[in-house]
This record gives sequence, C-alpha cells and structure tokens, in this order.
Amino acid sequence: MLLKSPRVHNHLTIRPSEERVHFVSPAIPWTVLLMLWTVGSVAAFTIANQRHLALTVAVPIAAAFLVELTFLVIVKRMVSLGPAVWFASGVAPYLVLTLPIGLFQWWTAVLLIVSAFSVCFWLCSLDPKWDWAFLTLLAALLLLTPKFYPEVLNLKVPVLGRLTWFRLGVTSILAFRNHERLNFGFWPTRREWWIGARSLLLVFPVAVALNAIFPVAHFRIVPGYWWKIPGYFFAFLWTVGLSEEVLTRGLLLEWIRKRAGLPAAVVLSSLVFGTAHLWFREFPNYGFAALASIVGASYALAYLTGCGVRASTVSHAFMVTLFKVFFSG
Repeated sequence: MLLKSPRVHNHLTIRPSEERVHFVSPAIPWTVLLMLWTVGSVAAFTIANQRHLALTVAVPIAAAFLVELTFLVIVKRMVSLGPAVWFASGVAPYLVLTLPIGLFQWWTAVLLIVSAFSVCFWLCSLDPKWDWAFLTLLAALLLLTPKFYPEVLNLKVPVLGRLTWFRLGVTSILAFRNHERLNFGFWPTRREWWIGARSLLLVFPVAVALNAIFPVAHFRIVPGYWWKIPGYFFAFLWTVGLSEEVLTRGLLLEWIRKRAGLPAAVVLSSLVFGTAHLWFREFPNYGFAALASIVGASYALAYLTGCGVRASTVSHAFMVTLFKVFFSG
C-alpha cells in the first residue's frame, strides 16, 4: 500500500514518500524456527566434538548464533515491533555470548549499546538526505566488529556481530525506506532465479579474465567444498548476500538514482561496493576491490531487471560460492 501522507508507526512519524510501501507483518514461521534450532544444535554439537570444546564454551556460542539467526528469520515481523525492540535484539546476542563465558566488558557493551541505538533510530529520526551517513556508519561497524566480538578458540565469532549489524540495517530500511523496487524476501521466484543465474553467466567469464590479468586469487578446487556448496550457497543467499543487496542496491543505488539518475547510480553504487572490499583479507586489496566493482555492476543490473534484491542476491550468492570453490587467495 502506498503511503500518501505521514503516518505514525510505533509512535514515530514516518515522512511521506511516493514510493515507500508498508507491508502487513507476517505470522512467525514456527516450523522454520524449529528446523533452524534443530539443525543448528546438531551442527554446534558436531563442531564442539570435532574441536574438543567444553560445553561451557560451545553452548553460549551456539545459543548466541541461534538467537541472532532467529531474529533474522522473523525480520519482517520485527519491522512492526519498532526501533526499541530492534535495539534490544541487537544487544541480546552479545550478552548471550559473553556473560556465560566471562568475556563481557563494560566499555565494549557501552560502545555496542550506543552503536545499536544509532543504527535502529537513525532512519526514523533523520531526513533521507543523510542516508549515505547511515550506510557509512554500518560499514564502519562491520569493519570494527572484531572489537565487539573477539575470536574464541579460533572460532569465527565476529561473524555473529556482522550478522547483527546487517540485520539491524535491513530491518530499519524495511521500516523506514521500503519501496516497491526493493521487493525483499528470502525465496526468489522462478524468474528471479533465472535473472540471477543469467547475470552470473555473463559476468563470471569477465571476472575470470580480470583475475588472470590482475591476480587476486589462484585457480584451485578447494578440497572439501564440493559437499558444502548447497549449504554455503543458501547460507550466503539468506544472510550476508541478501543484506548487502538491500544496503547497496536497495538503499544506496536508489538514493543516488533520485539525485543523479540511473546510469550514475549503477556506476557509483558499484564503485562503493567495490571500495568496501578493500579490506578483504588484507588492506588495501585494490585488485579485489576492482573485481568487486565490476561484478557489483552486474548485481545492479540483475536488481533492475528483476525489480528487486532477490534477483541480485541470487547472482551474488552464485558468484561467492564459485569463488570459494574454485579459487583461493
């Protein structure tokens, strides 16, 4: 439903926008959550056994990830609950992780609280002209995630923090910057699958050629990844890939489009997307940033052709999966 006049949402005034849409909060997918917690618990138990982790460490880590993924699964439901609830959900995974294993630090908690508050209340408080600063804040928080979530026994715990920042950013965008072209969702349509796959087929040879000229990775079939392909693909499709597409294409591209036109929006959003990858593995990784800019343009075209982030997320997830399987840095 298009909003033609300002309306109050959770006691906050949403500024009018000719393209902003408001969707009805869906029911909580209890079956999906049950599957998530079952599979997640089995995976956590398996990893704990393989790495000989004590239950006092394994259980809090697993619980924190499952809590965060639960919030992600019900993200559309979270939209209707308002920024105060999002803010609490942003702090909860940190507390679940750090309190039981003795890693809680007050200065980190205060910094996390201030950051989460800023992300959750930014878009509802400031004019859209400041959306670029919102994205800059999220980028900084993603880079600083290890400061909030240090690694524990060589486990990639900072991933938990990145998921949290992505989710909070997406939730805020869905609530206060949603529009018809965003078309957010976890499962692509048949047409979106095809558009994403076609985009990959067109850009992957270009990416391989660029990598041959400016090497950023070496061709090698990574051992053990064949059986991980479906899991890795869908995990990226439903988490980081979808979040990056909402932020880069759903918000940034549209923000530039309204001010400088579509061609500039595609080029500039792709360059920003590439710049964000300067920190990949080591800084500054100019080669990977250039490669990410090129493939980012293909994601933008998939987004425009598919009329939403689901199509571009398919292309994005395919590309990352192939990179993981056939190339190593």
